[in-house]
Amino acid sequence: MPTGLNPLSGVMETLHGTAVADPYRWLEDRNLPETERWIANQGARLDHYMQQLGPLVRLKQRVLDYVDVETVDKPGQVCGRYFYRKRRVREQQPSIFVLDPLTQTERLLVDSSDQGPYTSVNIHRVSADGNLLAYEVKQGGEDTQAIHIVAVNTGALLPDHLKRGNARGLLLAEKRRAFTIATMSLAPPPIKSEIMSCVSIVSAPRPMTI
Repeated sequence: MPTGLNPLSGVMETLHGTAVADPYRWLEDRNLPETERWIANQGARLDHYMQQLGPLVRLKQRVLDYVDVETVDKPGQVCGRYFYRKRRVREQQPSIFVLDPLTQTERLLVDSSDQGPYTSVNIHRVSADGNLLAYEVKQGGEDTQAIHIVAVNTGALLPDHLKRGNARGLLLAEKRRAFTIATMSLAPPPIKSEIMSCVSIVSAPRPMTI
């Protein structure tokens, strides 16, 4: 992967007894100035190459016609309502929607464009009564995520959330105004459980029906 730039120190990991080098792990951090310079360098190289090919307006439009389309993924049904992610035309990342099949009313719950240009959102868990949705927020290409809770009926974002880490489970406690999350932390202790207040939880979660 020649870049014309001097990359930062890479990462060496041992997997099943074999040393595996990852010299470009630092590219996952979009806040690094080195990452921005690397992307700009790659963009300049691509622009130079494309300029040598002459006008490509028709080809560009043909590609857009195929790839820049509305997509829906990860649908699930809870208490008669459908939850899913949808990427609309001209959008970089999918957002989270809820649909009432009786009225065919679709509503945007979590707008990924509000989170930043390199942020993705994903459904983590929906409460059994369908009133709460926990969703993951990831920055760039990182493996860790933060978890937030949104009230489905109002669209209000609850104040409590789980900071960036590797979430392994979420429990909405029945008849208690709290939820617990077991996580793999980025710093010691490696495994922890957090209890947070919540204003409207009345039932335990169950997996969505796919």
